[in-house]
Amino acid sequence: FTTAEMQILHRHSALSCGKFGARRYAAPKHKLVATTSELLVINTHRSSNVACGAWLKFLEPKSQPQQGAAPARSSRSAEAKDVIIKFYEAYNSGDIDTIASLMDDDVEYHDMIYEEPFRGREEVVAFMRKVRDTVPSDLKFVVDDITAGDPSKVGVMWHVEIGDGTVFPFSRGCSFYTVNAQGRIVQARDLVESAAKPGAGALKGLAAVAPLIRRLGPDADPANLKKLPIAAAGVWAFYAAYTVYIMLGTDAPGLPVWQTTPEVLEEVLHESLNFFYVNIGLDALGVKLVPCVAEHPVSEGIFNFVSAWGMMFLPVMLTDKKSQKVGNIWAWWAGVMFLTNVFFIPFLALRAAPEPAPEPGSSSKASTTTTT
Repeated sequence: FTTAEMQILHRHSALSCGKFGARRYAAPKHKLVATTSELLVINTHRSSNVACGAWLKFLEPKSQPQQGAAPARSSRSAEAKDVIIKFYEAYNSGDIDTIASLMDDDVEYHDMIYEEPFRGREEVVAFMRKVRDTVPSDLKFVVDDITAGDPSKVGVMWHVEIGDGTVFPFSRGCSFYTVNAQGRIVQARDLVESAAKPGAGALKGLAAVAPLIRRLGPDADPANLKKLPIAAAGVWAFYAAYTVYIMLGTDAPGLPVWQTTPEVLEEVLHESLNFFYVNIGLDALGVKLVPCVAEHPVSEGIFNFVSAWGMMFLPVMLTDKKSQKVGNIWAWWAGVMFLTNVFFIPFLALRAAPEPAPEPGSSSKASTTTTT
């Protein structure tokens, strides 16, 4: 086409497309080569808005980006960054309601000083409320740097200040967040500066344990340690040492249990009858239900202190979730209360044992609820 032909074509195309009629296009400086049949096709379909729109878009000169111009940022990226800034502002002001509104229902928040992440909005908000209720109100997060440009992920460098801008020692850290399309946080991870600075010692420690980790393979995952009876084995080992050295050994002060004298057994009987000084009080009032023989006041005091200690553990044993797998809690407590508190050590060993595997066919949710 010549320039004049192109101008005629532009006018005809604009008339046939109402929504493009108000637009003005400058004729291209170069010539377009088209056959007569192609021009007929264009004229035949000039009443079609779709065809004309595509043709006009093809004819419109392409603007070249300026050299050195920065690429346009995603609006979602800006929103993600704004969400995180709003989160820190809400935390510093103690606005728990705003923090809750920024969390997704299925958010996972992992502060790396804790072994397990907090999962779900309710659990995360409860953790945030606990933190704000525990730490001083003038302890504030200060954002040093924050990323932009990613549509959903944000990284933050921060430190903590207290009072009028005093930098809190060992308070530098980094956090990483993932924000969904609705502007809510779905994942967060906090890493805080360690107060211990092992320096090159950490590298030597890493080199020392590397062969063991390599040998263990996937079993080196710390989560697998929960499946091993390490804590229970430690308590059983303590119980064995206590029994051998204190109860049966001759190196510890006093006589071993198998050499207990009749006088000691008689003293224990008298103190048992004087349990919580009830019998002594009744005897003073002239009520003589059983014989009342008062032993040395210090011995009576220690006996009743240990008895009270055992009594106070009953509600703990009954309500503690980990104690439920031990079974026969009342029998264990009776042994602690009325015989000897040595019964409490094997009870703690059984309590520290790993949680039993879920029964086949039970749902994972039910298993999680049981072991929480």
